[in-house]
Amino acid sequence: MSANDMAMLSSLVLPGAITPSEKLRKLVRDAYRRETAKHQFDAALELSEEQVNPTAHNVRVAEARHHLHSEFLLQVLNWLPDVIALAMTRSGEKTLNPEQLAELEQELADRVFALMIAVLNMAITADQQCYEPKVLLQRMPSVLAVSRLLDSVVAINYGERK
Repeated sequence: MSANDMAMLSSLVLPGAITPSEKLRKLVRDAYRRETAKHQFDAALELSEEQVNPTAHNVRVAEARHHLHSEFLLQVLNWLPDVIALAMTRSGEKTLNPEQLAELEQELADRVFALMIAVLNMAITADQQCYEPKVLLQRMPSVLAVSRLLDSVVAINYGERK
């Protein structure tokens, strides 16, 4: 190992690893976990939760300290690891066939639309869901405009003329 690599390894802070040997073992374990995550949703979810959960934890602590709550923020932070994990499980597939593409599209659509519905439901009582009551409500006119256009498009495409 070069002197630069050794210096970099020595300065690297890895929880639970102090010596260069411990750090190398941890790095190899982490690389193995990332490789496994390409094929196993539970492993991918665990890794993505490790990335997002510190932020969610910090938000919850700050909310408790300041007597605040944002259901919107926590909903998004809880949603992210699942979506990231889904994407990670496809990272090992260099060439996706049409069936895999359609499956990924369907799975992501399910998750995106579930979040959209949850956020729209929050907007009904936005003053209780966010730090700033208007954070959802100020975006609703645009959402409603798109919704009205979408309603017309669906009616035309599916023969439900009004």
